[in-house]
Amino acid sequence: MSNKRKAALNQMINAATITFKAFDYSVNPNSDRSQLWHFETHNQSKSKRYVVHCTLDINDVGDAILSILMKKTPPKHRLVIICRRKVTEEEVDEANTNGYALVGLNVLKKFGAEMIDLQNKNIDEGPALVA
Repeated sequence: MSNKRKAALNQMINAATITFKAFDYSVNPNSDRSQLWHFETHNQSKSKRYVVHCTLDINDVGDAILSILMKKTPPKHRLVIICRRKVTEEEVDEANTNGYALVGLNVLKKFGAEMIDLQNKNIDEGPALVA
């Protein structure tokens, strides 16, 4: 992989981790090179757990890599593949059928920006008081 592609992939991973953190998810980078995902994340109650693999193009994730990712996904976790390009509805449906989630980076960034805006709005307005 070229330095330019590595830099682009690292930017994707950073954007994805920031988005999950905006939703108060704990993000744990993968230091185990035998695993193919980039980080594991879960909500505070640990009721939603994901392992996340980022890719510049979904076509770079061949059947063999996908099979390994699926086999190595820990119990109680869901595999999420984040793709730099916009993904089609057909690709998302196929991913769901095969037991993993496929998300375009554009959608993830949009959710993250909306969550940060909401959090900033709540901070600016202060706590809501209920009568």
